Amino acid sequence: MSFIAAITSINMAAAACAEEAVSIETTYPEVVAAIKATMRTHHYDPAELDTSGYQRIEAHLTTLGKDATSDEALVEGFRRTWRDGPFSHVSLSKVQQSADALADDLETMRVGDGGAMLTWQGDTAILALKTMMGLDTIEQIDAAYAEIADRETEALIIDLRENGGAAFI
Repeated sequence: MSFIAAITSINMAAAACAEEAVSIETTYPEVVAAIKATMRTHHYDPAELDTSGYQRIEAHLTTLGKDATSDEALVEGFRRTWRDGPFSHVSLSKVQQSADALADDLETMRVGDGGAMLTWQGDTAILALKTMMGLDTIEQIDAAYAEIADRETEALIIDLRENGGAAFI
């Protein structure tokens, strides 16, 4: 079994999005341990990991790692645990390609218009980021910053409310 745990949150910096590759010989308890270690290393607010809500999630994941009998059971149990928990933007998916191939794809991927949209309210720039994916989104962000730099701007609001996360390479 081979997994990448993509743990993202709109409150995590894109660079801190964790991708934890687990080798083919890895057991389910080891996968769960790697996921928990990744969260502890990259969470935007480590103190939140000491809350009772997160402690329940860790306990469910530990039990899941011991009880899972297939990759599908692990993934579905993981998704159910996080869906019912107090946190959001956490996902586990079975690897479809190697980490190197995924990185190559991410560097050239285009997701279409609307990844980053700049609007103005008076002297305030509002940059809505709907994704953290795609070379074109990076280009849209760069263009927005260029426009912001060219205008008299009092404030910048970065709106991540509709952003599900992802990763820029």
